[in-house]
Amino acid sequence: MVEHTALGSVIAPAKVDRCGKRVFPVLSMTMHDGIMLQSERFKKSLASIDQSDYKVVKRGQLVVGFPIDEGVLYVQKAADEGIMSPAYNVWDIDTKKIDSDFLELCLHSPQAMQFYKSKLRGTTARRRSIPTDELLSLKIPLPDLPTQRRIAATLDAVTALIAKRHRQLDALDQLVKVRFVEMFGLPGTDTYGWGMTALGRTCEINPKKSQDERLTTGMQVSFIPMPAVSEKGNIDATQIKTYDEVKNGFTYFAEDDVLFAKITPCMENGKGAVAKGLYNGIGFGSTEFHVLRPIEGKTNPYWIYALTTFPQFRIDAASNMTGSAGQQRVPASFLENYRISVPPLELQHQFASFVTQVDRSKAAVQQSLQFLETLKKSLMQQYFG
Repeated sequence: MVEHTALGSVIAPAKVDRCGKRVFPVLSMTMHDGIMLQSERFKKSLASIDQSDYKVVKRGQLVVGFPIDEGVLYVQKAADEGIMSPAYNVWDIDTKKIDSDFLELCLHSPQAMQFYKSKLRGTTARRRSIPTDELLSLKIPLPDLPTQRRIAATLDAVTALIAKRHRQLDALDQLVKVRFVEMFGLPGTDTYGWGMTALGRTCEINPKKSQDERLTTGMQVSFIPMPAVSEKGNIDATQIKTYDEVKNGFTYFAEDDVLFAKITPCMENGKGAVAKGLYNGIGFGSTEFHVLRPIEGKTNPYWIYALTTFPQFRIDAASNMTGSAGQQRVPASFLENYRISVPPLELQHQFASFVTQVDRSKAAVQQSLQFLETLKKSLMQQYFG
């Protein structure tokens, strides 16, 4: 049976040391990336001009920020000394009792995250905090130091593998873009002299369900809400509804249509996919999708989808958005009129075959990633549950 102790028995308030007129690297803290040099995060300094009131944080000290229920609390490992927001609380760690890496894991365990949520105070969502005495009452496991270090090393190794799998997926996505440019040139250019035309002449934008004679009462179709489409081109078509449930108030599409998220921030984040694996070959989904249907004999869906994933395409789309702040959308007219160079269909098919091969590699990496994420959750439960 592993001994548990209160967090307050292994940390103590650090002596407040203000920056004053001294010069230190400025540090930032994020939910996913922990504490880092602000210059690395933003490629420039975003700190206020007057940094005299900033707190000096030494390497190995614990910094508690907000919103704490999103895990914004980390050990400072980015610099020997740096300065951070005066609103953050800084703590010394008793390293004779607890390993700092192990403590950081304790503070991000599912049990700790649930504890934070149950103790939150305040009305401003991004500023809600926990009273100090409540935070210090958090119970954490405290095995002997060698065991702590072994646990931290094990979880760090799994975390590193997860990060590696994410990098592999990003590299495969980039490989597809590189191949696109090699074969067709950048979107919006006519590198190979095929001539320029409007995107709306190469595919049907938002086809009507009335044209699909397969749709009948009681027919089962795939239902695709916005969360079922990823920023990496993945689509979850497993949710099934009847045509009667979705025929009004949802967007219609079919197998091999291309989905393009039109609302901010989904559009800027890259949400979209080729609709594959639809039940009975038909889908309905969020009204925030535009649908691009390839024209037989002229365009391939994977070529169209790849075109829409390029940063410049998304930037151009964003500059043409309409609507109020927070509810801006890309109008269909942008897609209709966007100028492109259309390659021969055979080249598009060759590109699609290449994408299929890459997708097989991505599927293997994704399977490994899912295994590692499940393993990490299991280990976290085993060590901290």
